Amino acid sequence: MKFIADPREVHQRLYEALTPENHQEYAGNYRGTPGTTLEWRRCGVLREDDNSFQEFLAPHKILGWLKTLSDQAHKIFKLPHETSSDIVLSEIVRLFYLFGMIHPFLDGNGHIQRLIFSACVIERNSLQLSRAWTIHPRPYDIEIKLAFEAPTPAVRLAALRRVLAAYVLF
Repeated sequence: MKFIADPREVHQRLYEALTPENHQEYAGNYRGTPGTTLEWRRCGVLREDDNSFQEFLAPHKILGWLKTLSDQAHKIFKLPHETSSDIVLSEIVRLFYLFGMIHPFLDGNGHIQRLIFSACVIERNSLQLSRAWTIHPRPYDIEIKLAFEAPTPAVRLAALRRVLAAYVLF
């Protein structure tokens, strides 16, 4: 739960050797972290559907949204064990979606996002990951990207659920 609610330590351990020498703060710090070069760092992605640039959450909003992310993680683990697997998976997909929309790190968000998804599925005894689920390489990458480009949050969540459910055994 500690990792899921606050993945900065794991992010730092994974990326500290890969960051530029003069930007060690990139590993383990969120965009928007005061007193770092990430404080005002904006980023985004080129959309597949129309080649437009989609900006991720503004740096000054990240810390506030991380509380929502942590609340969602706690909700997943407070669900009674008899909760249906469909409901559990839907809540895990919502967490996956929130993390993707917040995009808190400058780089490595997808890896951390997939580790969080894996941890949630593994920790919920009613679900198992398929052997096809991988952190890297990821054959499902384009489907997830397209799901995030859907026009509304409800459509995005439904598309993500279809993609992620293919890698979960009930």
